[in-house]
Amino acid sequence: MEDTFKRWHINIVSAINLRRTQDMAAANFFTELSGITHEDGVMNQTQAVSQIWEKITGGWHLVHEHSTVHNGAL
Repeated sequence: MEDTFKRWHINIVSAINLRRTQDMAAANFFTELSGITHEDGVMNQTQAVSQIWEKITGGWHLVHEHSTVHNGAL
């Protein structure tokens, strides 16, 4: 991110779909990424995000995350 942007922020813009067992959880949601590039350009994109969490020694840890640019309607 720092290679592309001098300032940026990400907001969750949808409900978080969560499925969970005792020791594993999967979350899916959409984010909006907005930023100012090093060349002072503006970049905005919606991303579809999937995360896998695992409960390790009593705490939840993010073990995998995947995001893709999403061009469709939410």
